[in-house]
Amino acid sequence: MSILSRPWLLVVVGGLAAVALSCAEGTSGTEGAGGGPGSAGVGAGTGGVTGAGGVPGGAGTVGTAGSAGQAGATGTAGVAGAAGGPGTAGTTGVAGTTGTAGTAGTTGAAGRGGGAGTSSSGGRGGTTAGSGGGGSGGAGGTRATGGAGGSGAGGRGGTSGTAGSTGTAGSTGTAGSTGTGGSTTGDQLIGWASVNALGQNGTTGGSGGPTTTVTTCAALKSAVSQSGAAIINVSGTITCDNVVVSSNKSLIGLSGASIIATAGTTNHLLVVKGVSNIIVRNLTLQGAGVTSGNKSGGDTFHVETNVHHLWADHLDISDGDDGNMDITLNCDYITVSWTKFHYTSSSRVHRFSNLISASTSDAGTYKITWHHNWWATNVDQRSPRAHEGSGGIHVFNNYYSEAGNSYCIGVGQDAIFLSENNYFDGVHTPFYMTPDGETGGQILSNGDVFHNTTGNQTGTGKGFTPPYPYTLDPAANVPALVQAGAGPR
Repeated sequence: MSILSRPWLLVVVGGLAAVALSCAEGTSGTEGAGGGPGSAGVGAGTGGVTGAGGVPGGAGTVGTAGSAGQAGATGTAGVAGAAGGPGTAGTTGVAGTTGTAGTAGTTGAAGRGGGAGTSSSGGRGGTTAGSGGGGSGGAGGTRATGGAGGSGAGGRGGTSGTAGSTGTAGSTGTAGSTGTGGSTTGDQLIGWASVNALGQNGTTGGSGGPTTTVTTCAALKSAVSQSGAAIINVSGTITCDNVVVSSNKSLIGLSGASIIATAGTTNHLLVVKGVSNIIVRNLTLQGAGVTSGNKSGGDTFHVETNVHHLWADHLDISDGDDGNMDITLNCDYITVSWTKFHYTSSSRVHRFSNLISASTSDAGTYKITWHHNWWATNVDQRSPRAHEGSGGIHVFNNYYSEAGNSYCIGVGQDAIFLSENNYFDGVHTPFYMTPDGETGGQILSNGDVFHNTTGNQTGTGKGFTPPYPYTLDPAANVPALVQAGAGPR
């Protein structure tokens, strides 16, 4: 039997074809074939079966997202400028320029929308059955329903724009130039006072004790005489005398602080006697020998009798009626640094600044360091002068400008000096080898500069080797360094 004799098969086949073709790009369903002539039967023939609708087309696949652009490489940092050496601060380096920001990545193009699915055509109606011989007419086939239009595939997603490259980092600013003439010593404790000896490891003063500030003579005397460690700050100008300091004290001047001797007194101004571990810094100390005359009173700063571990630093000491700072009767482990010694009146007879050992019978070792001090206006002699000093007296990087003087360093009996990188400027007799007829003293001169000097500038002997570390500044730099740095700050 032919397929034409079964019109319902055509309808079914047509419908299935429509289903199969409705996927992918949404192909329209095929028309349903018309029903074949119905067999002659009684009455009207039954209508053909309605063709099945096409299966909806599958949705398009989502476009793959664009890969993210690579980040730009980070700019290389500029090389840091070399640090300047000690001394006056160098000029500030120029700041590096800011790196240019990377350009933003281009936005990816939007994906295109999927095309709409094509609608399937409606199935054709079945043909009317011919007249049946002797039977009822066959029913006309019903029109096949059109297949539904398939959905278009989704458009692909736009690719992501490439990320902008990172801006190059700004270069580091050039470092400031190194300051000229900076001293290597700074505020460090250097010299004999730093040595661990006699049960005292260096000089610490009142470190760890309470701090008090004084503004009167009575308060000053009370504070420095108390037992135990203490830090005493001096504020303003105090007129006083016979200020006796006990062990383990730091006497520190605040900005502009000074202690002035009572007019006409025969007492010493500041006294350190028979004690240890003392620091005196940043003060102006003026003795009673301001006017013309001769010795009648005491020292501005008096040190005597077995004192050990004393650091006198950044002081301005002047007008001692006897001496500016005398150290006598077997004292050791002392450093005097960054201090200016001078006198107000050039008509005073006794302008003898610094005596070490009271006499030839005062046979102490006198381990004392003098560095970055300035013997200045109207000092006549004793810068310093030692009767004794077999332990080793070290003088380095000091400036001598005491024009019109008698001599500078007096090398007395059994005193052993090491003189290094000092600058003697327009003075008379830098080294006096036989003061008061004393013999046997030694002074080894290394690197000293003698500028417009007269008298002896030749040392004798072997000197000694200091047991502590220190660094010498070039002698040529000493005038500028010391004039700028000596005295209170």
